[in-house]
Amino acid sequence: MTVALACIQMDHHSFASVLTCLQAELREVAHMHRKPNFRLIEQILTYIGEFLDTYHHPKEDEYLFRLLRQREPGMVDTLNDLRGDHHRGKGMLKDLWLHLADWKRGGPNAAAAFMGSYEAYHAFEREHVRTEERVVLPRATAALTPADWLEVNAAFLKDRDPLFDSQATEHFALLRAEIDRLSPPPYGRGEAA
Repeated sequence: MTVALACIQMDHHSFASVLTCLQAELREVAHMHRKPNFRLIEQILTYIGEFLDTYHHPKEDEYLFRLLRQREPGMVDTLNDLRGDHHRGKGMLKDLWLHLADWKRGGPNAAAAFMGSYEAYHAFEREHVRTEERVVLPRATAALTPADWLEVNAAFLKDRDPLFDSQATEHFALLRAEIDRLSPPPYGRGEAA
């Protein structure tokens, strides 16, 4: 396995952990009728935007997808769809911020609107990652040359995930603590289970 493949799979796992953390928060709010932790929700949405737009999607689009298009012309439609997903996801995240602002203001049905939008976003991102993991990565493994992998590896090693990297800043300290609290072992303490 190349370094880039390991980085991509680690990124996907980290992203899934954050999505699960928000899902657990929303479930507690809905089923236990407790007040939402808006600060945590904001940190999660901020992280998602920063992580996807700065660290993950540009590397996929500019390196992995570009080189795979050259080596596997039959993958062009799938890769274009995935690149389009990157833009659609950004729009869905923007909508989540709007629903969150309404929820914080106490808008009628705002909590339900946010939760419904989040469930749609979560399902969308799960399907996107599933396609990358089951279709794109196996084809890349078979099709890309050693020189291609050197380029892709360098790109994925350049900047690491701002939440899970050992050099992560305090910017996401609350989110990290909540993920540890809510995620099941071995990823966390599993208090939400």
